[in-house]
Amino acid sequence: MTTKSPPNEKLKSREKLLRGALLVIATEGVDAITHRRVGKAAGVSHGVASYHFKTRDDLVNETFLFHLNELEQLGNEIVQNRDAASFAGVIDNVVEFVKRDQASPYWVRADYELILYASRNPPLAETFREWEEAVTFTLADKLRAIDVHDPIRAARIVINMIRAFELECMTNPALGLEEFRKRLELIGSGFI
Repeated sequence: MTTKSPPNEKLKSREKLLRGALLVIATEGVDAITHRRVGKAAGVSHGVASYHFKTRDDLVNETFLFHLNELEQLGNEIVQNRDAASFAGVIDNVVEFVKRDQASPYWVRADYELILYASRNPPLAETFREWEEAVTFTLADKLRAIDVHDPIRAARIVINMIRAFELECMTNPALGLEEFRKRLELIGSGFI
């Protein structure tokens, strides 16, 4: 007689595997993903990884979606906990997002690896475009509420600045968040 794990245990194993996959992707790249490596990184057997994700592509695709969901949750948490009734408040939110995004040893590196992977996978590329558009419109709504001129364009510029700063920090870790804040303030002066 076999016993099944409670649904909560399956969720925990699945989440461990997805986090393990993010770690492998960040340290070795998407091409290094195997059930065995992810299982090892997650502290479970590769059989458990194979049970939850039938193919390598399933594992990478689910990791990509998991990562987008985590970024969205981080952004929502920051917006709910901070004042955004002024441009300075919006800048505070954006800086806090970048700070917390960079706090993870693998989050930013995995982000770029997964975006490159998605660019070669049309359904994932479309999912990413839709996700990024939703993020853009959410930020644009915040900017519109404080009377920023051309809020959608401003939101796209801010999102591109986040990406550029994260890439720059990968090669120059000495860059601080105050430098990022100054850049945002400089750009912001053109929209208010």
